[in-house]
Amino acid sequence: MNESRTNESYLRILYVCPILGIAEESEMGPAQVYYNYSDALEFQMNDMEYGPKFVSRLRGLRKKVKQMSEPPSDKGPDWNESHPARKLLHDELKAGRIPADYKKMGPAEVFFIYSDTLEFKMNGMAYDETFRSRLLALRKIVKRDRKRSRKDKKALKIALKNYPPALNDHHGRPQWNGSVAQILLRLDIQLPMESTKP
Repeated sequence: MNESRTNESYLRILYVCPILGIAEESEMGPAQVYYNYSDALEFQMNDMEYGPKFVSRLRGLRKKVKQMSEPPSDKGPDWNESHPARKLLHDELKAGRIPADYKKMGPAEVFFIYSDTLEFKMNGMAYDETFRSRLLALRKIVKRDRKRSRKDKKALKIALKNYPPALNDHHGRPQWNGSVAQILLRLDIQLPMESTKP
């Protein structure tokens, strides 16, 4: 028996009798659907039997019918690292223009401040529970990153104190990194050049 043909038969039944609530599981369970439509020509032709396979197919077809009947929602792009509004909020949090502590600036205030930006005019950007949870998640990420950064700096400081860099390389010559010559060169680069006019 061809499975796609069987699915077409189920779909035909589901479309022929939508009034009876076959598409909605709450309206009619699998056993009742089978009982009501076991005399249908499609059921008899394909030698349908009630069991787990029938229930599974009916569930899948109900899902398909529901997807086909619902209007497509324009929720905008996925909320990931490349989402413009997410990137804007993350950058603002990292820069400190949006405080990581929600008590200093709540989600409503953040949304109000950035609502006129191009990133916030995209589809799917609205002040709702989704926005509040996304902002909270970004704040947690920034707090976690700052905490890791502080721990890394502290660990580096301890490591440099315990294991200071050698003054000479393995050939016995003075190291460039950290040398007086390197410091002087950096100072020369940073200081503005004096113009020499004849």
